[in-house]
Amino acid sequence: MKCPNCGSNLTIDDEKCSFCGETNPFAAKHRREMKHFTREFNRTKVDVMRTSKQLHYWAVKITLIAVLVAVNIAMLFFITNSYEVERFFQARKIEANYKTHAAKLNELEKNRQYIALSQYYNVNKLYYSDRLKEYDSVVQMCNSYSYIYEYIMQIVTEKETEYYTFEDRLEFISEQFDYVYKYCKPREYSDQEQYKPQHQECMDDLVAQLEDIIQTYFGISDEEMEAFPSLSKARRQILLEEGLKQYE
Repeated sequence: MKCPNCGSNLTIDDEKCSFCGETNPFAAKHRREMKHFTREFNRTKVDVMRTSKQLHYWAVKITLIAVLVAVNIAMLFFITNSYEVERFFQARKIEANYKTHAAKLNELEKNRQYIALSQYYNVNKLYYSDRLKEYDSVVQMCNSYSYIYEYIMQIVTEKETEYYTFEDRLEFISEQFDYVYKYCKPREYSDQEQYKPQHQECMDDLVAQLEDIIQTYFGISDEEMEAFPSLSKARRQILLEEGLKQYE
């Protein structure tokens, strides 16, 4: 560039002409523009950093919210489908040991080990297996057998608790007999697999043994025992209460 006064060569950094001493207007303008540019740059830099921090803050917040929502949805799905989830994994576990379970159930049924059969079936959650559904009715009756036997033993040993009186136990016994008589014979919509000959024979023996136990501990006559299945729960309970008088 040229000095506007004398025409000598100037650089953008020369504040004054080295020949005539005239102020270099281009340098002054350059400095003003550089200062303006610097200020704008710094302002833009601050704005960008502030915006970046805000965006980062909101990005983190939105991400956390999204994660929490996803976790809640997953938990809700798991809770609402927990039975199906457990059923799936238990069924696979049972299937891997199906032969062992089937053999054990057959053995316990054959030996008329009703309480052990109930415990084995429930502890191993075999009710999750479709292939072992044929034992459902037998197991339901074995469950009732276990309850009835336990309540009778508590009564005859005079084992009172703060939760259940003898009358409560007699009511439970009467109620459990309802389940025994309900499952001992196939109904209209029963799964016939559950009443195959070996299962039916086991259930018939279970009913006979329970009735023998009732007669033994409550002194019920043959005639009363014959009518026992047709009695209401309340009438059964009264009959059992009368049988307890022999221990007074």
